[in-house]
Formats: sequence, C-alpha cells, structure tokens
Amino acid sequence: MTTLDNTAVDTDNSDNTTVDTGQSDNTTVDTDNSDNITVDTDNSDNITVDNDNSDNTTVDTDNSDNITVDTDNSDNTTVDTDNSDNITVDNDNSDNTTVDTDNSDNTTVDTDNSDIIIVDTDNTIVDTDNLITLGYYIFNSIIFDVSSFLGNALLIFYSYLIFAILFLIIPP
Repeated sequence: MTTLDNTAVDTDNSDNTTVDTGQSDNTTVDTDNSDNITVDTDNSDNITVDNDNSDNTTVDTDNSDNITVDTDNSDNTTVDTDNSDNITVDNDNSDNTTVDTDNSDNTTVDTDNSDIIIVDTDNTIVDTDNLITLGYYIFNSIIFDVSSFLGNALLIFYSYLIFAILFLIIPP
C-alpha cells in the first residue's frame, strides 16, 4: 500500500482535505482561531474559559471577587502576613515582650550595657544585682590598701631597728 493510491492518509495534504493541517480547507480544526469560535484561545468570544478573569468570578486570580482565597490579606485575618491583626506572631515586637529583640523590656540580656555599673580593669562585670561580688571587690580593695600601708610602716620600722642595732654595735 503506497501513499500515491491512498488518499485517506495523505501526509503532504495534496489530495486529502479531511485532515488538512495547513488549515487551507479544513475549518473544523482551526488552529489560528480565524473561523472556529468553539476553541477561542484569546478569549474574545468564549467566556466559559475566561483566562483574564473579566467575566468568570469562580476562578478569580486577581482576588477582586473571591475573598475565600485572599492573597493580599485584605479580608482574611486568619493568615495575617503583615501582623496587623495577629499579635500571636508579632514580628516587630510591638506586643510580644517574651521575645524582646531590642531589649526594651528584657533586662536579663542587657546588650546596651544600661544596667551594668562596674566594669573592672580585668573585664570582670559586676551588676547591680550581684551585691556579693560587689562586696568582694570592695573588701579586696580595702585589704590591699591596708596591707600596703602596713607593709610600708613595717619597712620603715625595720629600717630604724637595723640602724639602732648598728648604732649599738658600732658606737659613734
């Protein structure tokens, strides 16, 4: 069976106008939509499949009529992405002081050093609540001062004692 005798399957469309892919004679399958308004791809006549949502509010992609799926959060406060109504997830920390990122209410983690009053020379931080550590540093500073004073006094005393012993051993 050759193509020359069988016009039912005529791939070059020379004799068979039933399957005419070039759209010269067959308006039943009209791919460029010139004659067939049943399949209207540019939505000029077919409002059943309305791609630009001008007439079909059942599938409303720009959310003008369908508030069930409200992507810009104008009517649906259950999923409130800009935190205007939902204070459970408070991203800007205006209502939720449990997670206080700017340290306005949480002085336990004091990042701006507003509550730390003493920073020692060896980087020991003494807070206002830590009175035992504060007393320890005050006590140590007093002991250091007293021991320095006593050490200097004893040095002077021993110096005079040595001179007195030398004076007794070697009279002038």
